[in-house]
Amino acid sequence: MEKNCPYCGSVLPGEAAFCPHCAQSVNRRAQAKVPVPFPWRKALRVGLPLLVVIGLLLGWYLCTRPRTYDDGGTATVTYTDKDGSYQLLLGWSDTRFTPAPRLYQEAEENGEYRFPTCLFINYTENDANAANTFLGKVESVTAQFGPPEDEDGYITYTDPAPHGYCPEAAMVSFIDFLGRDNRAQGTWTITMKNGDVIRLHQTLEVRLIRTLDYYPEDYAMGTAGELQALIDESGETVDPSTVVNIHLPAVVYAGELTIGKRPVNLLGNTDGEGRTVFTGTLRITTGANGWINEISDIDFVGSGRENVGITAAARVHLTGCTFTGWKTAVLPHGYSWLNFRYCAFTDNEVGFHFNASQSSVSHSQFDGNRFTENGTAILWEGTPVDMAISFHESVFAHNGTDIDNRSGQSIDISQAVFE
Repeated sequence: MEKNCPYCGSVLPGEAAFCPHCAQSVNRRAQAKVPVPFPWRKALRVGLPLLVVIGLLLGWYLCTRPRTYDDGGTATVTYTDKDGSYQLLLGWSDTRFTPAPRLYQEAEENGEYRFPTCLFINYTENDANAANTFLGKVESVTAQFGPPEDEDGYITYTDPAPHGYCPEAAMVSFIDFLGRDNRAQGTWTITMKNGDVIRLHQTLEVRLIRTLDYYPEDYAMGTAGELQALIDESGETVDPSTVVNIHLPAVVYAGELTIGKRPVNLLGNTDGEGRTVFTGTLRITTGANGWINEISDIDFVGSGRENVGITAAARVHLTGCTFTGWKTAVLPHGYSWLNFRYCAFTDNEVGFHFNASQSSVSHSQFDGNRFTENGTAILWEGTPVDMAISFHESVFAHNGTDIDNRSGQSIDISQAVFE
């Protein structure tokens, strides 16, 4: 290929860089650009203050943003704000400074159980109770268990709230569970008014205990004497850790009975139309420690308002029983606790006479009962306990006196019915 010289027009080879005719270079050269220095001083004058402002804003955000405090499974957290440092922990009522991250309970299969757990808040510098001060900074407190391993059972918290059961605790929640081999993790979530979130965790493990059942088809229990012999035999031969259930036939037991050597559950007949009837006093003297004596679906029938239907220095739960014609239908005394649900008290001089001098409360709910035509439905005369006793959905009708509260016990009748 050929090209022309841009200066004299002579024909030149395509690769020529010099014209021999006019002695000019035929390659065009680009003019070199003079480098312009970066204005570092100006950039520093403008950028450095901007970086300082950004750094201050970032630091302010990091210091004031809501934070999440998680106990990592220890049931205790230390929380600090401008007013001080606080220890928060979940524990038993008598362990204000000792967290309880793992709870263990033994239970009878399919039994329904309840026990309390407490939230304590202490100043870290002097161990003083900081509940009142700290709760003023709190927006909300919730407690919830995750799904249990055995989903046919249940493990749940009641809503946390201050409770007379443990006045030193900031809040108390009651754990309800069904008797199964089971396990679940619970979480308390404390949301502060400044947006901070505190999480405390507990794990409940439930293990079934051995249960021994006596049925009328297999053991003699048709008379009061035979039943007393069976009760005594279980107290002498059965391991104390075993729950004893005696399933009673639909017969009338005439004469007194005593449960004294170990707790025993007496389960009245619920098959067919007949019920189990006791016409003599049932004495329960197993003490306030250990297992609860469960008495269910038995009719206690007195004669002419004489004697006592049940007298107890023990832990006793009554369910679905009736009491008619007694001087005193039910009398807990000494060191004891007795509660009843879905029972009926009719035509007694006194339906329920609480006269315990010391109590280990196992259940505060007295739900679904009916008191009719008694001289006094409830006489509360013993040492009061540090929690409200609830007569939820209980009915009081045509009694001389519905409630004679001589000891000043806190009794919740807000959802009771008075006819």
